Amino acid sequence: MTTISRTRPLVVADQRSVFTLVAVHWRIQTDQYVEGHLISLMQQVEAHSGVTPLALEWCSGEGFLGAVVSLPPGEAAQWTQALRSASTENFLLPDPFLACVGPSHELIEMEGLVSTAGEADFSAPEEPEPSTLRRSEVSGFEQLFVSGEDPGPTAGQAATFLGICLLAAGPGTILPDSVTSAHHSALLQVSRTLSRGAPRINWQLIVAGQGGLPIMATALSRAEELLERCEADRLHRARRYGLANLRRPWCSPQQLVRSLAQYETAGWGAQLLLEPDEVLNAVPDADVIQAAESLLRPLREVLGRS
Repeated sequence: MTTISRTRPLVVADQRSVFTLVAVHWRIQTDQYVEGHLISLMQQVEAHSGVTPLALEWCSGEGFLGAVVSLPPGEAAQWTQALRSASTENFLLPDPFLACVGPSHELIEMEGLVSTAGEADFSAPEEPEPSTLRRSEVSGFEQLFVSGEDPGPTAGQAATFLGICLLAAGPGTILPDSVTSAHHSALLQVSRTLSRGAPRINWQLIVAGQGGLPIMATALSRAEELLERCEADRLHRARRYGLANLRRPWCSPQQLVRSLAQYETAGWGAQLLLEPDEVLNAVPDADVIQAAESLLRPLREVLGRS
C-alpha cells in the first residue's frame, strides 16, 4: 500500500486574500442542539480572544459540521488559541480540525495551532458496522441504498480516491458502462460519508419500475470483469480526472481552506490537496485497482457474494 506524508500542517500561504481564513470542523451529527452549542462556543471564543471575525460561514455534511472564519490581519493566532482553549474545556464536543489559508506573513504562528495532515485516528466503533441494504419506492422509481466500510484507512487514501475516479468519475468509467450493460436507464452512484465518526461508502441505485437487485448484481459482475482486465487508458483517465478534481479547490482561498478541513475531518487525506501531483503519482496502478475492488465490497456483501 502506498502511504503519504503525515507531518505537514494544514496551512497554505495565499496572497489573494488580505485576511486570514480559518476553517474549523467537528465530526458530529448536525441537529438544532449541536448548532446552538457551536454558536455559543463561537461567541465565547470572540469574547475571550477580543477578536471579532469579519465573516463566519457555516457549512455541514454527512457526519460533520464546521465554519470558515475570516479574521482581521494579525489576529488569527489570538482567535485560534482561544478556540483551542475553549474546545479543550468543552466536554460536549470532540476536538476540532483546523486549517488556515492567508498571507504568508500571517501563517508562522498558525502552523502550531492548526491540524496536521493525518494526525487524528477515527473514533471508529470497536466492531465495524456491517454493510447494509435499504430499499424504497418513490414515484415509480425503485431506490436501493447500500452502505459499507470505507477502504481508505487500509487501502490508502490516495489509492481509494483514484479507485473512486476509476469506477465512477463520469461517462465512460467502469460503473456507468457496467450499469448500461445491465439496464440502460438505471443509475448507480457512490459517495463517502461519516457514520459514528468512521468513514463509510454509500451506493445508491435508481431504476424505473422494479428489479433493482438483479440489475445491481449484473452491474457488479460486469464491473469486476472490467477491473480484472483494466486498460491503461481507463487508469490514465482516472488519474487525470482525479488531479483536476484536487486542483479545483485552489480556485479560491475560501474554497481551499474549507476543503482542507473537510478532507481531514472526513478522513479522505488532506495531503491529497496539499501535494496532489506528488501523492497521486506515487500510487501504482495495481493499488488503484485493488482499492476499486475494495470499494465494491459492500455491494458484494449485501448480495451474498463475500
